[in-house]
Amino acid sequence: MVAEVKENCLLNRRTARLLILLILYIMYIILGAIVFVAIEGPQERETGQRIRDFRAGFLEQHSCITDDELEELIVEVIKATHRGVAVQGNSTGPPAWSFAPAIFFAGTTITTIGYGHVTPLSDGGKLFCLVYCVVGIPLTLLLFSMLVNRMNTVSYRGLNILHERFGKKTDPGTMRMVHFAMLTSVCASLVIFLPAAIFSLVEVDWNYFDALYYIIISLTTVGLGDYVPGENSKQTQRDLYKICSTVYLVFGLAVMLLVLDNACRFPEFRAYVSSLSCFDDQIISRAKNTPTDLLQQDQTDGVPEPQEEEDVQLRHSVQRDYKSLAVAEH
Repeated sequence: MVAEVKENCLLNRRTARLLILLILYIMYIILGAIVFVAIEGPQERETGQRIRDFRAGFLEQHSCITDDELEELIVEVIKATHRGVAVQGNSTGPPAWSFAPAIFFAGTTITTIGYGHVTPLSDGGKLFCLVYCVVGIPLTLLLFSMLVNRMNTVSYRGLNILHERFGKKTDPGTMRMVHFAMLTSVCASLVIFLPAAIFSLVEVDWNYFDALYYIIISLTTVGLGDYVPGENSKQTQRDLYKICSTVYLVFGLAVMLLVLDNACRFPEFRAYVSSLSCFDDQIISRAKNTPTDLLQQDQTDGVPEPQEEEDVQLRHSVQRDYKSLAVAEH
């Protein structure tokens, strides 16, 4: 019974850590809301007032148009925009449901980016989209898992080279940090900074910051939809551009997962996550035993204190051999 009480104490410590992390997470969300209100609120009010002034001036200059007629036109334009049809210059923009834009929509849907600038509004389209996502998202996760494993094989060759050349002079943990820094720098250059420069050149009305903003929002699968490549009516080679953008997004997401996978492999990170877990391997294995076995184990001597047991677990996790991680098969 003493061991059970001590394990409950250990469980309570981990639960407390998890609750603290949850509280910090909620506070982070609240902080983000406060900052967004402070930054975007004045801009929203200014834009709203400008639109109201423009609308009043337009009705004053065109007395033959009533307010209800203008409202009806605005509603129809909004509906068309939701269907992905942009009405500009007294003509519709390029079709949203031709083959290349549909490839872009399908790719951004099953990768969970989901910009929302084009949506299926017919019942048949909605039904197919549901089925398509249910099948496509797990398939995408499987593909990303295989791609990350393949890229990790190449990545860890570089870590092996570091160990072979500097293993006797440098701590393995330091070499792993250097390897991770190099990997992050290369990946950021390939899928963030260089593509941002390309997007800023190809897109008609994007600057470099706009392109950088679009890339980060997309590769984090936030997908706000305020910036979408190839949507400008003046865009040249739109179909090819849409397909290339889809390929880039799939590759970019795989690279982002590669970086996250390497970050999660640090023993310190694993030890911290383990300290938040409500169950460890010992508790799970004990739970599988019979009540008689548990009673016998409770009567054994030399059971460590909860704090001591937790510290030993963390210390052993952190003191893993970094080099074994470098040569692990992936």
